[in-house]
Amino acid sequence: MAKRCKKTAKLITVIICTALLSLQSPFAALSAGAAQITGGTFTSRPVAQMHTYKVYLSPSCQTWNPYCDGSGSEEYHMRQVAEAMVPYLNGYGIESVLAAAQTGSRGNQRSTIVGRANQASAEKCDLYLAIHSNARDGGPKTNGTMVFYPSKDSGSLRFANLLKDNFIYPDKSGICLATNDALWEMYMPKMPHCLIETAYHDNPSDVQWIENNTDAIAKNLAYCVALCAYTPVSVSMDTTLVTISAGQTFDLNSKVTLINNNVYYNRTSWSSGNSNVAAVQNGTVRGVSKGCTSITARTCNGLTAKCVVNVT
Repeated sequence: MAKRCKKTAKLITVIICTALLSLQSPFAALSAGAAQITGGTFTSRPVAQMHTYKVYLSPSCQTWNPYCDGSGSEEYHMRQVAEAMVPYLNGYGIESVLAAAQTGSRGNQRSTIVGRANQASAEKCDLYLAIHSNARDGGPKTNGTMVFYPSKDSGSLRFANLLKDNFIYPDKSGICLATNDALWEMYMPKMPHCLIETAYHDNPSDVQWIENNTDAIAKNLAYCVALCAYTPVSVSMDTTLVTISAGQTFDLNSKVTLINNNVYYNRTSWSSGNSNVAAVQNGTVRGVSKGCTSITARTCNGLTAKCVVNVT
């Protein structure tokens, strides 16, 4: 009878472990890793620095700049783009702060930008993106995209190049980089920042492109921010099932693939589903008592991979 109970208990453990294994992340790798079971102390593996990326969105506050087709102002159309970016950023696990709408006159434009730059700093934003459309102010009609960046900031230049290389304006040769350190949104924000003039609102063809592609522009700009943030897009574990004895340890390894296809190892946080069965510290698992639980590796934007641990 005792043998039968022991067999039954072992069968239940296997069933539970199998069920947990079926809940693993779709990104989890199925190949076994090279890590070995070792003697019962945690290793001194480094702690991954986890950080949730945050971007400040500053659509043009120029309510007095009309679109040539009479459909609204620069502020109106660029705010539509900024608002549409938020769910796409959320999908990448990126937080955003959207500047409040312009309510005053042209005379308080500078104080508005000062307030936005201060808010971005107070909110500890990692990136500042000003979203505008352009005009020649009575000059000959032109079209295209201008990306402004502060001339002495390498982080801003990196973001500017990402915008230039990836923005979806139809004529790629019409996307240009420029510096103009006198612009308020070039010297006021303290974090890396750029100002993108998406197209020309005094050119009918550019206006039509903006109005027909508001959501696509928003999706594209969110993608550029994700590239700048080195956003993780998948995570996997080097093994998905481990059996160890109480008191033994085993080193798990997580593989994080970024949106730019770079790969990093163990840049995740770690947690145990039941630390009374198996505890984990920086990827090193220690068996505590008989049972079955799962170990989770989590990226900064919430992607997870799991390994089932059976402690005998």
